[in-house]
Amino acid sequence: HVGAPSAAAAAADSPRAEAFAGGGAFSVTSTPEQARALGRPHGVLHLAGEHTSPFNQGTVDAAFMSGLHTAGAVACTLGYHQPTSHIDASLFEHVLRSECLDALSDHRVDLCTLGFWRWYERCRRPELDAELDGQDWAPFL
Repeated sequence: HVGAPSAAAAAADSPRAEAFAGGGAFSVTSTPEQARALGRPHGVLHLAGEHTSPFNQGTVDAAFMSGLHTAGAVACTLGYHQPTSHIDASLFEHVLRSECLDALSDHRVDLCTLGFWRWYERCRRPELDAELDGQDWAPFL
């Protein structure tokens, strides 16, 4: 059928498509490595958001952790050696082991050297993997 609209064009004109236009949230990255690449500084530009988190993409938790990662990276770039000194360690109680929370509270963690995601990965509570089993984003853990 010459001149017939494509299936994509027809779908884009549907009332259902209009309801979702410009809204919604989803991650376009498929691997933790891609997310880490998006979260690396690009000159003076620093990006944050759930899509830059190698863990739990598509969640509010990922967006929150990514914001902390990026704020810490900016602070380290500016020469602050304790970028987490203003953070209340209790914010991490749901995901981190207690010894890591103590180290964060006592400022015994040098996130500028270690890196936020490396620290987060080492300190995550192992039972989270079992709790999250079957979730769509479990492969990113």
